[in-house]
Amino acid sequence: MVGTHCSQRKPDAPAQAAHGQDGLDRRGRRDEEGSVPRDLADWAPDPEQNYNQAELAEILRKTIQGLPQGFRIVFVLRDVEGLSTEETAETLGLSIPAVKSRLLRARLQLRERLSRYFHRKRGVEK
Repeated sequence: MVGTHCSQRKPDAPAQAAHGQDGLDRRGRRDEEGSVPRDLADWAPDPEQNYNQAELAEILRKTIQGLPQGFRIVFVLRDVEGLSTEETAETLGLSIPAVKSRLLRARLQLRERLSRYFHRKRGVEK
């Protein structure tokens, strides 16, 4: 049947040779010009990636919990919950400069603690 179809091909219709009138190939999928790709990549993370992400999330959670309460609550409201500086200040009854200062200090402490953790971990793996 394939041989018959190809032998009857019109010279001005090359796309129809390998594909039917509807643009589908022999397996029922669209060709490169259609909207359905030939091969679909699996974009889901593999189990190792899932484990690594879960491990990193737990490390970050513990590190955030280790911040002093005043820094932690500002960090969570601003960087986790996405509140603006003004909303955070109003919610906590703080001035805007106090929120900015606490957020900066929280970020610096997190950076320092996480850097120490990952530096120590890399030293163990070598």
